[in-house]
Amino acid sequence: MGSNAFLPQLKNRDVGSLRRERDRRDEVSDERQQILLALRAHRGNKAEAARSLGGMKRTTLIYKIERLGIRPEDYETKA
Repeated sequence: MGSNAFLPQLKNRDVGSLRRERDRRDEVSDERQQILLALRAHRGNKAEAARSLGGMKRTTLIYKIERLGIRPEDYETKA
């Protein structure tokens, strides 16, 4: 084993692919934040939140909530 055996294998990845990966993470983070804001503004009402996000279908919003790992405790307010 060489001295670099435990280093991540970054030499096969170019700068462009690293930037695209970073941009994708930022995009997902932004989308997650927008969805959380809409859900909070509409007190968890997914149909209203979806409409406020540009006329998105409720089922699309539910898919995105699941894909982004958004949980009710992330947007429900305590009364």
